[in-house]
Parts: sequence; C-alpha cells; structure tokens
Amino acid sequence: MLSLPLGCFAFETYLPRIADPVLEPWRWQEMEELGGLGVLCMDEAEDGALWFGCVGGLARYDGTRIERVPFDEELLSGIARRNPNREPWGISVLCPRDGGLLALVESGLARWKNNEWEVLIKDVECGPSYESRLAQAPDGSVWLLMEDILWRFSEDLSERRVIMRPAADQRFSSFCFDERGDVWVVRNTRQRTTELMHLPSGPAGPKDKRAWSVHQVAVKIPARESCVRAGPNGKIWYVDNSSGNGVLAFDPNTETWETRENPESKKGYFSLIKDRDGTLWAGGAGLLYAARESGDRYYSPSSLGLPNIPLTLHETAAGKWWVIGRGGFVYAMDPGERQWLTYEGLHYECETADGKQWFITSNRRVVSRDPASGEWLLHKLADDIIDWPRSLFASSHGLLWAAGSHRDRAAIGVFDGEAWTRYEH
Repeated sequence: MLSLPLGCFAFETYLPRIADPVLEPWRWQEMEELGGLGVLCMDEAEDGALWFGCVGGLARYDGTRIERVPFDEELLSGIARRNPNREPWGISVLCPRDGGLLALVESGLARWKNNEWEVLIKDVECGPSYESRLAQAPDGSVWLLMEDILWRFSEDLSERRVIMRPAADQRFSSFCFDERGDVWVVRNTRQRTTELMHLPSGPAGPKDKRAWSVHQVAVKIPARESCVRAGPNGKIWYVDNSSGNGVLAFDPNTETWETRENPESKKGYFSLIKDRDGTLWAGGAGLLYAARESGDRYYSPSSLGLPNIPLTLHETAAGKWWVIGRGGFVYAMDPGERQWLTYEGLHYECETADGKQWFITSNRRVVSRDPASGEWLLHKLADDIIDWPRSLFASSHGLLWAAGSHRDRAAIGVFDGEAWTRYEH
C-alpha cells in the first residue's frame, strides 16, 4: 500500500533534554598516575601546564606526562619545619602571571625557576594547614594566608609586608579577592564566632585600617575550615565544613546575608569555585553543590561515585575540572559540550546530505536537528510517517528511509526533504 502526502506539513519544534555532564560517569577520569604522589593542591601555569603540590615534592603535568620536582636537601635545610619527622608538604602552589612557580613548603616560601629552588622566606611564622593559600590579586601582588598571619608581596616579590595578624584567641581560615581587588578574609574566634573582614584596595595595597570593616557571618554552628569566593553581582560566597550552615552569600551593598533555600545545601563543604558560567560550586565529602540563578542542584556521593572525603575543586582556563580528594585522589572531568554532548532519550541514526542529523526517540518518534540553524523538529504521525520506526538511513539519492512498521504491518517511510511518503506491506 502506498500512502501519498496530501497537503502541507508543519513539523513540531522539539526541545531535546541534555544530560547533566556531572552525572555522566564516563566523563570522570581518575588520574592514577598522580594517585601515589600525595597531591595536596594545584595551580595552572600560563602555558597550560598544571603544577601540583605534593608530599615530598611538586609535580608538573603537561597533558601527556608527569615531571617530578623533589624538595632537595638544599631547599629543606633553608626553610623552617615544625614537624621534621614527616615528609615535607607542598601545601600551596601559585603560578604567577610573569612565570616561575611559588610554593609554600612546610613553613617556608620558595620559588622554582630555571630548574632551581630559591628560598624567599625561611619561616612565614606559622605552620602549614589545609587553610594555607597563595593567590595573586588583580593588581599582580601575591598574597599568602596562614592561620596566624596574612602576607602581601609585590608582583616582582622584591617587597613584602605583613598585612595583619589575628589576636591570640583568633585565627584566619580563608580569603579571596573581588572584582575591584578588595580583599575578604574569614576570621574565627575562640568565642565560637565567625567574621568576614573587608579590606578595600588602594593604589599600593589595602587601604588604612580605618577603612576596614568586619561583618558577622550568619552561621549557626562554628566551623574550623571555611572557604570564600567572589560571585556574581558583587556578592561574597561562604561555605564551611559544618553540616548545618549550608551555602551563604554576603551582599556588600546591603550588608546582609542570604542562605540558599534548598534543604540539600545544609552540608559541610571544604572548597568553593566560580566557573566560567558564573555557577558557584561547593565541594564537600564526596559531594558537590551547584548554586546558580536558574536553580540549585545537589549531587550526592552515591550519584557521583567519588570517595567520601573532602574535595577541592579547580577549573582550568580551558574549562576542564580537576578535583583533589584529601588523601591524594585526583580526578579530571570535562563538563564542556564542544567535544561531547549527551541527549537524553535520543538514539543517533544518520546524517543526510544536507547536513541534518536524524534521531529516534525512546518512544519511537523521529527527530531531526539542523546544525546550521540549531533547529530541532519532531516528525509526527500527522506528517505521514510510520508509527514504529526501528532504524533510519540516508541513501545516495538524498532520501531518508525509515524502516519499521505501521499499525502492526511492515512498513517504510521515505522523506525527500519536504514530506514523508509511507509504504505499507
């Protein structure tokens, strides 16, 4: 039986469902070659190479191979070590924009350049901890935060000064820069309070202390580890390792705190980043939390399949994720759509000569995509297509063929670029 098209056809617009890349296990790659190095931290150099601070040395990864840089005896003899009975920790690394590499090794600050170590500060006056962090400000200056001290270095490292020290009953736990270059520091007190300090920037660093301000963080349960990052709209985002505080944002304009309403946000977190799309990602014990204007999402340890340990998140300039699990586990994941993209409920069949891509849905409907225009169309029964297509293939004559059945009878459909014609057997 031949069924001929009788009139105009208006295919329905189709909206594909794109799979969440974070939940696609095949995207996650455990970097076993880094697994035995005791990775603690990382940073990305201008040439795209990744540098990792490890137990006993550094590691450089250029995408194909790993190069080890050990902490040699000359370096170790020139820095302070508060725990000399263990292997030295490279607790924080920084790749400045002018080249070279800075590393916080135990309690000493050193520079690796031209394959040689140079000790910059023998003792930064504090022992290493997971809160220790090197970072470069928008003006090029280099900052180092330790629990008991905050340092600032000129861009060429020729000048350095201590910005502030906490009181005897206080400690620092995190800091960040906002878009203006202002510095925000988290300070904890033994009175079990948490404060967010604002240090406005000036031409030669932070302004006078009289311009500083202190804001109480709206936490319910005091925590030891915290992380702050500048987010969209000038807000400063805060997380900590307490399971009851959740994800918070401070608005400097109104001096008020916002708490994410999603109950799943009430977890403990150890790291926080803002990705290239403006989404804030918090890393917890094997879990992730995404805070975005379009809606938040919680990723449980069971859905990710990651170890149930504190996670530190990094995003490279190319948009690739690197996740460091405390204990040395390292994972890489590419969430981008340029190379791989998964459409839920669609099975790719073929491509016709005009460049259109053809799919069959999970409920046996035909869908086309025009890459040139980005248009998706659903081909319905009213368009005279067969009701149970099993496969599609393109012929050398420029036709699309659909093989399957129609009303429980063997049938094929032929699409000439304008309309379908159905043949029943």
